Amino acid sequence: MSVTTPLGRRTGRLAAVLATALALTSVAIAGPAQSAAPAGSLVQLFTESPDFTANPANAIQQGWWGHEGGTGPAGAGPTYLSLEGVDGSGQITQASQDALLAALGTDNFDDIGYAVVPYTADGSNERPTVTAGENAAEAFDWVISGAAGWGASLSGGSAANDSVTTVSDLAQLSAWVTAGRPLQGFDDSLVLHDLGGANPVSTAPKGKSILNNWPAGTQLSLVAYVTNGLDADLQNEVPLVEADGTGHAKTAWMPFTTVASPTSGIRTSAGYQVLGAYAPTVTVTSSFSGSNATLTATVKNNANGTATDATGSMMFAEVVGGVAGTAVPASLTNGVATLPVTGFAPGTARTYEVHYEPDAPAQATYLASVNVRKTFTNPQIATSTTLSAKGGSTDTFTATVTPGLAGKVTFKDGATVFATLAVSPTVRTVKAVRKLATGKHVVTATFTPTSTSYKTSVALKTVWQGTVSGVLKPARPRAGTRPKLIVRVTAPGAPVSGRVTVVFDPPRGVTKRFVLTLRAGTATILLPKVVKGVTRLTLMYGGNAYVLASNKVLTFRAT
Repeated sequence: MSVTTPLGRRTGRLAAVLATALALTSVAIAGPAQSAAPAGSLVQLFTESPDFTANPANAIQQGWWGHEGGTGPAGAGPTYLSLEGVDGSGQITQASQDALLAALGTDNFDDIGYAVVPYTADGSNERPTVTAGENAAEAFDWVISGAAGWGASLSGGSAANDSVTTVSDLAQLSAWVTAGRPLQGFDDSLVLHDLGGANPVSTAPKGKSILNNWPAGTQLSLVAYVTNGLDADLQNEVPLVEADGTGHAKTAWMPFTTVASPTSGIRTSAGYQVLGAYAPTVTVTSSFSGSNATLTATVKNNANGTATDATGSMMFAEVVGGVAGTAVPASLTNGVATLPVTGFAPGTARTYEVHYEPDAPAQATYLASVNVRKTFTNPQIATSTTLSAKGGSTDTFTATVTPGLAGKVTFKDGATVFATLAVSPTVRTVKAVRKLATGKHVVTATFTPTSTSYKTSVALKTVWQGTVSGVLKPARPRAGTRPKLIVRVTAPGAPVSGRVTVVFDPPRGVTKRFVLTLRAGTATILLPKVVKGVTRLTLMYGGNAYVLASNKVLTFRAT
């Protein structure tokens, strides 16, 4: 079970915040500090994550209590309860902190508590009339357990009974104190149990988890208030509320709507959507067909969904030389706008600046978005190259390019270029000749088109140049005998198979041909009867898928 304990006043908060503030004074934040506090709120109250900056520029518009920064409520970032405390350049300074304290009407950051009330347009719930000695549970509808000070954080966990923090009303707190302030913990259904013994369901629960205290869609306000001590009647568990000169509580507030967790049916108030107009984000994608493109811009709401209710215009401006040109408006349909672009050649890039401008009906919900500058590249058109090889007295390599384009084909044996030949729309096939040395070779044919609209393509072929040899037994045969010929083809690292043609050319008589099948690279034949004189033997290996064809000529003299 997650555990809820007696409140206990947190001390030393101001020192910690001052240390953070001074550390941040060297960090410049672009743009002036924003201000969007509701009418009557002393300063702007907002949430932020993953760091406490006190800068409204980092305000979260849609988040998850104690689980910021992820997809839905799966984030692990804390929710900081932040009050605007930066200067005009977005920095926390001693002067900006003093200004915040003065605006709140206090001299101590420890004297800040947090509560939740039903939202009112006039701020009457958020800035109630209070009397001396009135505690926060009397002045507000719910108080947040353990949240105190400037930049208080709410953090969740990954356990099934994760509750983030407890919110309590006056009746719950009073009953809990009367029961002796028992130590309590939440179960996996977010029900409080008294810890000890059999851990029974509490008869005096201190409150409920902030994650399931309200139905989804409830309009509420998060309130920061100035405290003035603790209520002794409630065992110093609840702060007293300090009034201003008009008898009202010194408060700042943030209206929001509760959002249910999409992954947990019991967590009906796990998230929040800040009320009021906000600047949505814009995403831009591209699609291409030949030299035509379509840019598609989508308005995204704070739940990262498509803002189908966003009406108005999407503004597209092409950027040339780093400068955005005149923006072209495109109307939105269900939050999406498209811009057709012509003359966008494949292999070229263009940059566009895009932003959303709401029309009058949409301005109640949305502000204009910030500019999104993005570069789009029309992909080059693919080409293909094939390569074949044929061995013999010389080795011939044939490359064919598709489609037929102007350009060149470069042939390489390993890293050595041995031919560069031109191709064209009418000449797609070229041949290069090279006599390869014995051994393994990686031959490539690289097509480089003249037009940058097309991609380079490469064909690769790994081949071996083998060695053909023959041994005659006996080496000096007598006329009228039939010597034996042993033919061997070797190509270390490659399988040797196929056929060898033996051309028997005697000094007198008929030239004969014999076709032998290699077995383990060897073939044997009993030659015809030889005659006196020099006989020429031509050994022609036909090659296979790996080993190139090659020839060998032998001669012998019969006596």
